[in-house]
Amino acid sequence: MRLLISLSVIIVIFIGFAFHIQNDILAEVNDMRSWVAEITDLVQKEDWHEARINILNLRENWKEIEGKWDLFLSHHEIDEFDLILVRVISFIESKESPSALAELASLYTKLGHIYSKESLSFQNIL
Repeated sequence: MRLLISLSVIIVIFIGFAFHIQNDILAEVNDMRSWVAEITDLVQKEDWHEARINILNLRENWKEIEGKWDLFLSHHEIDEFDLILVRVISFIESKESPSALAELASLYTKLGHIYSKESLSFQNIL
């Protein structure tokens, strides 16, 4: 009986921890998507100075988040995000609006993919 209770407690703690991690990741994804949308608006307005400041802030934020996500997300997803982010920074610094907008759209889509992949849903369980 003690074994059953102990295992039940461990399972409940594990599930609670999983929900907490999922909620943290999804909140961070939403924040980053908002940030990418704001940078996209700045690039469309060709406000390169503010776009550069925001994308560099996003990169700093990403460096902090990346360490946490590294434990729970696919390394392939993280590597792709890193590469897209580097390209976006390069295009913003060189003031290439079409390329920057295309890469920002890729970044936004990648974050959406991470969001749907990490959301608790029947599809993700199977």
